[in-house]
Amino acid sequence: MKTKLMVGLLAAVCVAGLTTSAVATPYNITFTGGGWSAVGQVDVTGGLATSGYLNVTYGATTVDYNYLATGIGIVSDNNGDNLPYGDNLISLINPDFVDQNGLLFLTAPIIGGHSAGAGIYLSADQNNGYVPNLNGYGKSPGFGWGVPNVDGTATISAVPDGGSTFGLLGAGLVSLMAFAKRKMIPGLA
Repeated sequence: MKTKLMVGLLAAVCVAGLTTSAVATPYNITFTGGGWSAVGQVDVTGGLATSGYLNVTYGATTVDYNYLATGIGIVSDNNGDNLPYGDNLISLINPDFVDQNGLLFLTAPIIGGHSAGAGIYLSADQNNGYVPNLNGYGKSPGFGWGVPNVDGTATISAVPDGGSTFGLLGAGLVSLMAFAKRKMIPGLA
């Protein structure tokens, strides 16, 4: 009886260890509208985007916004515009996964409240039924102030883990069986 309890406890610990994660979950994001497209990725923890990037394309031009502004405050861009940080809330149950405060991506990091780059928001257009909106600020290397300012369609999807969860589970079960076979747990072999 004690042996079965020990094996059950080991199995429960293995499963619990696989299902609880302290790390952020990566999500792919896309936007299309008015001839503009964007693809990127955000890491989400507890409903908040904690890091990410967004690559925005119009025609043959692509601008990489490699920095997600996180925290609370205002950042000035390379044009002198004061951009409030987005709230970075991500709704995984709502098809339009951002709200009107959205996500603020920048082409350069924030240093001392200033970014040497341009900014772009991916947010919900509160003036047009809260549909996804892409709105740019700053100057080159960005697209420019108010460019784009276009409504469209946005998607979010979990990045596949490549089977690592099942691989870890399999490795744990094989180890448990090897442990049992060596008769380290009497009566299980």
